[in-house]
Amino acid sequence: MAPAPPSDYLCPLSKKLMREPMMSRYGNHFERDAIMEWFSKGNNYCPVTGNPLRPSNLISDKTLQWKINYWAKKNGYDLGEESKNEAAASIGFIAVPYEQFICPLTNEIMEDPVCTKEGLNFERKAILRWLDEKGDVCPVTNKPLTMAGLVTNSKLQWEIQQWQLNTGDPTQQMSELELQGKLSKAMMISSDLPLSDIVRALAADQAASQPSPANPKMEKEDFLSVLDDVMNTL
Repeated sequence: MAPAPPSDYLCPLSKKLMREPMMSRYGNHFERDAIMEWFSKGNNYCPVTGNPLRPSNLISDKTLQWKINYWAKKNGYDLGEESKNEAAASIGFIAVPYEQFICPLTNEIMEDPVCTKEGLNFERKAILRWLDEKGDVCPVTNKPLTMAGLVTNSKLQWEIQQWQLNTGDPTQQMSELELQGKLSKAMMISSDLPLSDIVRALAADQAASQPSPANPKMEKEDFLSVLDDVMNTL
């Protein structure tokens, strides 16, 4: 029997595994058909947060879609060929990565794979963190494993990079900083703040920003994006 799907793979409206997840401006996910039916009934607010929501405030979340497809394939969960075809026709085919590309610790495609003497591959940062926190033991075999027993798997890294070039990289997710920025903008807008206050807050944020990789300056496009969001909610 297949395990129950993770709760974030289920649509809050249909209570079913999502085949074509759409993300709202507030970070909630819905099955495309379910949320569109919600709008067709005259609703103009988010069924989860109660904040204003329109179809234009939704985007296809391909990252979540490939994760759901991968989970379904791994656990023998049949999404239905008809549903798969409909999803592929609407937003394009989502390539499911090969199993050897996935780190057993992170369940994500590896960027810097390292190999053990037994031929197991892990994302370098993930396995080093594991060894530091759990001790010198392999998380898969429970056999002794040390940092000295890890070697860079350049061949696998090249194969992953080639696969991503040929299919696109469905694992390319928003950075935590980008996600926080989008959610903070949505929270600002949903709080019914005056437009002048929003612009003033953004200007202050820009002045306080430092040009570093961890905290880049807010670009002009960010201001335009927020203003566009504000206009959409008016």
